[in-house]
Amino acid sequence: MKKNNVIEMPLRKSVLWRDIVLMSLYPLLSAWVVQKLGGMTTDTTLQNFIMMAANWVWYFVTWLMVTKIERRSMAPYKIQEWALLWQLLLGIGLGVLIFFITFLMPALIQGRTILINPYPPRVTRGLMMFTLFNQFLFVGPIEELVYRGYLLDRCREATGSKWGSVLIMTCLFVLPHIVTSGFGIYLLSPMVLSLLTAVVRVKLKLGSIFALGIAHALANSLLTLCSIYLMMM
Repeated sequence: MKKNNVIEMPLRKSVLWRDIVLMSLYPLLSAWVVQKLGGMTTDTTLQNFIMMAANWVWYFVTWLMVTKIERRSMAPYKIQEWALLWQLLLGIGLGVLIFFITFLMPALIQGRTILINPYPPRVTRGLMMFTLFNQFLFVGPIEELVYRGYLLDRCREATGSKWGSVLIMTCLFVLPHIVTSGFGIYLLSPMVLSLLTAVVRVKLKLGSIFALGIAHALANSLLTLCSIYLMMM
C-alpha cells in the first residue's frame, strides 16, 4: 500500500483489529489515571503537568505501535510541507465552524443571552496561556494523529469502508470523554469535532493532520475562552 510516498506492507485483519483495540485502550486508561492523579492534589500546576505528560506518553505509544510493532513509517502522519498556508486556513475555518456548531448554535437555538463576564478569575491569563500551549502543541496534534490519523486508517484497512471507519473511529473518540464527563450534552462537542474532522480528512486533500490539529486546538481553545469570559443567561 502506497501512502504519501511511503510503501507500507498490508497487515492481516486480525492484526489490524488487535492494534485498534490496543490503541483504543490507552486513552481510556489515561483518562481514568489523569482523573485519579489530578484529584490527589489541589496544585493546578501539577494537574496541568499530569495532563501534558499523558499526551507525551500517548505520542510515544503511537510511535512504538507504528514503528516497532507494525514495522511501518510515521511519515503519513507528519506535517506535509506543500500548501501549508492553505492547510492552516482550512484548520482555522474548520475550528471556527466546530466552535459555532457546538457552542454558539445551541445557545442561539435555545434563545439564551450571551453576556461578557465582568469578573473573570485572577488566574485567567495563566489558564489561557496553558490552554493555548497545551492545545496547539499537544492535545490537538496528538489526538488528531491518533484518531483521524492512525485509528481512522487502521479501521479503513480492517473494514474496507470509508464511512464505516469514520463511525467506528468516532465511537472510539467519544469513549474517553464518557469516562471524564459521563453521558450528557457534553458529548455533543467531541462527537461533532470527530465527525467533521474525519469527513474533511477523508474527502479533502488539504485535510492533513496539521490542518485538523489546528482545528481541534482552536475549537477547544475558543470553548475555554468563552467559559472564562462569557456568561449565558
